[in-house]
Amino acid sequence: MEDDGEMVTEVITAEGNTTVYRDNFHANGGFTGTITDPAGDMTVISTSADGLTHVKTLACGTKMSMIDQLDFRFRYPEQKSMAITTPAGLSRQIQNETLYTIDAEDNTISTVTKNITVNGKTGTLVHDIDQSQKILTSPQGRTASLFYDPASLLPETRHVEGLFDTLMPGAGWLPG
Repeated sequence: MEDDGEMVTEVITAEGNTTVYRDNFHANGGFTGTITDPAGDMTVISTSADGLTHVKTLACGTKMSMIDQLDFRFRYPEQKSMAITTPAGLSRQIQNETLYTIDAEDNTISTVTKNITVNGKTGTLVHDIDQSQKILTSPQGRTASLFYDPASLLPETRHVEGLFDTLMPGAGWLPG
């Protein structure tokens, strides 16, 4: 550890290449990290004091800004949005939204709907827990479905619109 509180870690490969990690934990709870690769190129990562905002600037100049939010039902952080900008000016904007349908009788979740918007085009993933299926809908309206065994959670059938269904008996288990 340096005198200013910065933690420095050097990783040296068998070939003698050195990558340097410099970590600064700020008094307000924020974090800044710098990774310097063997060529001297730097990646800088910073996190806000609340841990919900992250900015990463890659060695190539690409900048990624991410904002997390706490899932209202389970209180874990999930990504709310991400903006990626390249040095050439290309950009990608991503927004995520999670919605829950709660069964009024027993207060359990019956469906989880995730809306993912990329540059203004929204796709949807619906997890219907009661029907043991997941349905993915593309921004163009194409759908793919996965049906699973509710006891083992292993996939049973996959259906892609316009194609034959795929049966997946015993998927995930090694034969005995």
